[in-house]
Amino acid sequence: MDIAVVNRNAPDLKKVILENMANPPALERLYRQHPEDFRLALEEAYRSYPDSIVLQMWRERLYHAVSTPRPRRPEGTSAAASPWREWLTIGLLTLIAGSLAKIPTWMPSINEYDFFLRYGWLAVFPILIFYLFLRRTPDWPIFLPVMGLLMMSPLYIRHLPDPYQSGAAWLACLHLPIFLWGLTGVAYGNREIGTDPKRLEFLRFTGETLLIGGLLILIGGTVVLFGVGLFSFTRLPVTGFVQEYVIIYGLAAAPLIAAHIVLSQDARWKPLMLLATRAFIPVALVILLIYLILCGINGTTPYTDRHCLNAFFALLPLLSGLIILAIVERPPDALPSGQDYLTFALAMLALLMALSILPVNALELTAGTLSPLQVAVLGWNLLLLGNLVGIGVYYGRFLSGMDSPEPLNRWVGRYCIAYVLWATVVVFGFPFLFSGGYL
Repeated sequence: MDIAVVNRNAPDLKKVILENMANPPALERLYRQHPEDFRLALEEAYRSYPDSIVLQMWRERLYHAVSTPRPRRPEGTSAAASPWREWLTIGLLTLIAGSLAKIPTWMPSINEYDFFLRYGWLAVFPILIFYLFLRRTPDWPIFLPVMGLLMMSPLYIRHLPDPYQSGAAWLACLHLPIFLWGLTGVAYGNREIGTDPKRLEFLRFTGETLLIGGLLILIGGTVVLFGVGLFSFTRLPVTGFVQEYVIIYGLAAAPLIAAHIVLSQDARWKPLMLLATRAFIPVALVILLIYLILCGINGTTPYTDRHCLNAFFALLPLLSGLIILAIVERPPDALPSGQDYLTFALAMLALLMALSILPVNALELTAGTLSPLQVAVLGWNLLLLGNLVGIGVYYGRFLSGMDSPEPLNRWVGRYCIAYVLWATVVVFGFPFLFSGGYL
């Protein structure tokens, strides 16, 4: 294959890298032509062949050598960008995000609970989307609609009825972050978000950002507690300042710093991601098995116990997200392993849970007046059930040797669109379909 005419697409570059592993000059030319695309494709190739000495040497060169040409930043910013400008941008966006979260404190006339229910997402998604756009030259046909929807969202939410009185408005506020997560995907992938590899990459970005963000919050919280305890011996009134500013602005900074770490493709964080996904699946499987066994011993079912039903409703999205993260983090061309069998077992247990609560949803719909909450819950249950069925089918075919993992990856990447579409229906459709509806 002619290196000079390679399409700058990660899957194509990965194929070229694998074909030229015994041709060092070709790999060097490819790297110098497209340094960052090469870097991303190399990471995908390394996921498939982690034992390759050639790929290991290239990873060491890209991540640790200082004499190689400096690659562009992952999202396509210009070569003039520098680390200090990057951190200055993150600092300024953190100030904006934290200040948005402080609005109820600075304006006592605003109800704090109502503000955060309606506008709490302002401190996360618009800032993160703007940061993603700053990392690359804006694609105006993508940038303008996304920013337009972002600016329209608070105006739309503001004109909804009182969320504590209208069930449809309450659900719209709860589902708006999912809709904005979809816009974040568009900002992340730009025109390529319609491709399967980019959707999987965005799902991986989401999972890794959540994991690293949670770790940063944990570390930051520990440092803050230590600092407050230390300063308490000096009798200085620092507790109020920490609660009012340090914690708020620290929480606002966590998603931005986590996104920066993920986008920087820092290899030092890769073992953490691998360890997290490998640890969470067996732990979740054991805990879920123990919980279900105890429910069986006590005779507790979703049909007889409302707390059990609510627990199933809360567990299903968490389990589905964990299963999806495990799928997108696995090496795409790796053979089935014990981790895959554990993930498949967890998916089957989650599928049984979704099937068990489906009749309860149907009974509630037919028992009385139709409410927006019942319709929303049924919609999510059907969506999660459909996703778990697809994961079970494609995972089973992969584990039995009937198919490659590619159909499973395609299914996971494409099905996430269904979640965003349903959230869009709830946000913009339910307030009109259930005008004045109550929970």
